Amino acid sequence: MMLYLLLIIIMIIRCASTSSDKGIIIPMGYSKAHFTGAWASIHIIRNYYNCSLPIELWSYEDEIELLPSSVIDKLSLLHDEKDVSLKVIPKIHKLKIKPVWDIEGEWYLDYIRFSSMPLALIHTQFQQVLAIDVDTLLFINPDILFQNNKYQETGTLYLWDKVLNWWPVWYPQYDSKWLSQFLLNFDKSKYQSIDNHNNHLLQNNPKLDDLLSSIHISPHIADSSLLLFNKLKNKRTLEILKDLTYGEYSENIYSYTYGDKETYWIASYLADSNFAFNDWGVAHYSLPTTIGKNGHPICKGDDYKEPGSVHYYPGQSMKILSMNECKGYGCVKFGLRRLRISKRLNRSQHVNTMIKYMKQINFNLSLSIRKPPLGVKSSVDGRKSIGVKHYHQYWYNNIKCDKFALKEFELLIKHREYAMEAGKLYGRKMRSDKKAKTKPKSIKI
Repeated sequence: MMLYLLLIIIMIIRCASTSSDKGIIIPMGYSKAHFTGAWASIHIIRNYYNCSLPIELWSYEDEIELLPSSVIDKLSLLHDEKDVSLKVIPKIHKLKIKPVWDIEGEWYLDYIRFSSMPLALIHTQFQQVLAIDVDTLLFINPDILFQNNKYQETGTLYLWDKVLNWWPVWYPQYDSKWLSQFLLNFDKSKYQSIDNHNNHLLQNNPKLDDLLSSIHISPHIADSSLLLFNKLKNKRTLEILKDLTYGEYSENIYSYTYGDKETYWIASYLADSNFAFNDWGVAHYSLPTTIGKNGHPICKGDDYKEPGSVHYYPGQSMKILSMNECKGYGCVKFGLRRLRISKRLNRSQHVNTMIKYMKQINFNLSLSIRKPPLGVKSSVDGRKSIGVKHYHQYWYNNIKCDKFALKEFELLIKHREYAMEAGKLYGRKMRSDKKAKTKPKSIKI
C-alpha cells in the first residue's frame, strides 16, 4: 500500500518540478472504461500526432486508491516515457455532504464527478489548457488546435451540445427560466477588481438570446467534452468559475444546469470577457439504420440512447475536430466501418430544424420527463420514457449521414487498438491489499 502511495507522490513531485505554459488535462475516474479512454487518447496524441505537449490525468484521491496496481505501474512508466502525470484533485467542495433533498445521493455523486474537470482546470499549473473527457477522440493535432483563430482571439473555445430534451429526473424539476434569471441577478461587483483585459471583442461574443434560443425545449447548451482555456487571459472568468464550481453558487448551478458544461461560458459571460463558441453545431455519429426518401442513409441511434456527438473544426474546412461518448473500445459497439456521420450545420440551423420537427409532431416537453420524488433516482431514466423514444426516433430519423473518410477510419481503428490494449492492462481485479479500501493519507500537490 505504502509503495503505491510513494509512487504516486514521486510522480506528483516530479511534475511539480517542471512547468509548461501549455498542456492537456484529462479527468479520469477509476473505472475500466475511463482508463481505456484515457490510455487511448494519450497514445493517439503521442504516437499518431507526434504531439509532445505535457499531459495531466486528474483523479480524486479515493479514485486513485481503487485503480489496479497494474494501472499505477503503467502510469508511472508513462510519466517517464511520455510526460504524463497523475494529479490529485483537491476535494475542496463547499458541499462536503449531500443536500438533505438528495435522498439517494445520486445528485451529489454527479456533482463530484462533473466538477472534476473545472477543478482540474483551476488547479493545473498550465496557463493554456486543452481539457478533454476520457471518452473524447481527437481528430486534430492539439498543437494545431491551440493555433485556432477563435482561441487566439479570445482565449477560449467552447462547443455546442445536442438540442436534447432529456433531464435527470432525480434533480430538481427543470425550469427553463432559471438560467436567464440567474444571469440577470448575478452580483458581478465582487469581481470587478480582478484584471480583465480580455474584453476588446465583446461585440463578437455570442448574443445571450442566441445562447438561450433553445432553452425552452432543451436544458443543454454547451458540451464540455473538449474545451480550450487561456487562464492568463481569463483571470476574472476563472474566479467566477471557482464560485460556480465549489463556492456559494455551486449547489444551484449543478441543480438547474446539467453538470459542469454550462459553467465555463456562464463564467465568461458574467466576467464580461471575450469568449467563443464553435462555428458549427454538434453533429452525430451512428449506424445507418434506414434509408430516407431520397435513398440517403440516416442516423437514428438505438432505442435507449441518442447518437453520439461529433464536432466539426471551426472555420470553413470540413475537418472533424472530435468525437465523444467513445467509452470502452472506442465508438465501436456496432463495428467501425458501419458508422456514419451527419452533415455539418451551424447552431442556428440545428436549433431551427429541431423546432420545426417538434412543431410537426406537436411535442410536449413535460410528457417526456418523468417526475418521481425529488432526489430519488432508483434506476429511473427519462430517456426510457415513451415520449423521449418517440422524440428521438422522429428527430434523428431525419438526419442524413455520410461515411467517414478513410483517414478518419484509420484513426478510429488505432484508437480501438489502444483501448483494447488498455483493457488488458487494467485487468478485472482491484488491489488485494485490504488497506486500499481505507481512506489514504492526504497527498498534496
